[in-house]
Amino acid sequence: MTGKTPSDVRCPSVPRAEGADFRPPSLLASALFTLGTQIAVAGLSLVNVLIVARTLGPAGRGQVALLMTIAYLSSQMALFGVEQANVNLAGIRPQSRPALATNSLVLAVVFGVIAIGFVAGLIAIVPAVGGGLASGMRWVSLASIPLLIFQSYLLLLVRSGYRFAFANAGYMAVPIVNVSVNGVLAAIGAISVGTAFVAWLGGQALGTLIFAWCVQYRIGGFGRPDPTGSISGWWERSPARGSSVSTVSRSRGPRLSSTCPPRSPRCSVRTLFGRRAVRQPGRPGLSSEQPSSSPFLSPWRSWPPLRFSV
Repeated sequence: MTGKTPSDVRCPSVPRAEGADFRPPSLLASALFTLGTQIAVAGLSLVNVLIVARTLGPAGRGQVALLMTIAYLSSQMALFGVEQANVNLAGIRPQSRPALATNSLVLAVVFGVIAIGFVAGLIAIVPAVGGGLASGMRWVSLASIPLLIFQSYLLLLVRSGYRFAFANAGYMAVPIVNVSVNGVLAAIGAISVGTAFVAWLGGQALGTLIFAWCVQYRIGGFGRPDPTGSISGWWERSPARGSSVSTVSRSRGPRLSSTCPPRSPRCSVRTLFGRRAVRQPGRPGLSSEQPSSSPFLSPWRSWPPLRFSV
């Protein structure tokens, strides 16, 4: 006998969740922190624009802006909504974050290469799209597209773990690096279009490293990729296995399963539309166990008006 009660003994087969002791900040603190970060980023960005414009002139400033626009706009068009899928899946199922992080890296490379090929081909067909930029700097801008895609993917993963301090730090990295590097180079007379763009790219790389460090050491790390779609298949598990999610029927639409593990996402929805929902008098409607045939297609016509109790 060791004198320990069963509650004092930790089962070795059940690993402790990553960041289990982390308490998310309050809504007010997070909102104020993010607002302050955005104001600081806007102010530093204005200072950087003034430095570049005063030293390089309108033509030089325009070339730097065009290089940034080619990289940023192309990366945003090549996201394909993966960052939104990341934040939704990671928020609903936190244990999927390692696979999502690795999937993000792979997809960023794949979509980035596709975007590079598309933009390069477009410039070859219509040279005016390139804006008369030097070929070397244009290729540097195109080569940064996968990095910017990966940064957007990681940012939403970081936010899904409520790590707003790291998200804001990575957001602040770009203007801080820009102002620091461009200010020093402008003071010594060594600033150019290339150095200004490389400074911007260095800030983006630093922000991506901050996000990657947070993912690795704060919200689960990088795990094995999930090319078979097992994460998305989690939504389709059978109710006979005790699934906590809805299954989709081809003819009758979504149906809720009868089992409901504690604190599951479906339990929250069921509580919202079931026990805590009080229908207005004289308004007959469907019960929580009998949703309409297609609530996602016509929610306002299918669900009756609800009045929520406190």
